[in-house]
Amino acid sequence: MDEQQARTRLQAERAEVADLLAGTESAEQQDRADEDEEAETGDSADAGVYLTAEAMDDSTAETLRDRLAAIDRALKRLDDGYPAGLAAPSVSE
Repeated sequence: MDEQQARTRLQAERAEVADLLAGTESAEQQDRADEDEEAETGDSADAGVYLTAEAMDDSTAETLRDRLAAIDRALKRLDDGYPAGLAAPSVSE
C-alpha cells in the first residue's frame, strides 16, 4: 500500500471513529439527563440501569478515544516520512 492509500484509509477511519465517539458522548449525556430527570420527578427506576448504561458509554468512549489517538499517531508517522506499515523508531530517554 502506498502512502496516499494509507493516508486516505486512515483519514476515513478517523472520521468514522470520530462520528462514533460523538454519538457515544451524546448517548452518555442523554443517559445522565434521563437519570437526573427521573430523580427530580420522583420516578424511582432501578438506579443500576442508569449506572450500567453510563459505565458502558464511558467504556466505549474511552476505547474510541484510544483508537483516535492511535490513528493520529499513524498519520503523524506518515507526516514524518515513515512508510505505511512500519513503526517509527522509539525514542530512548
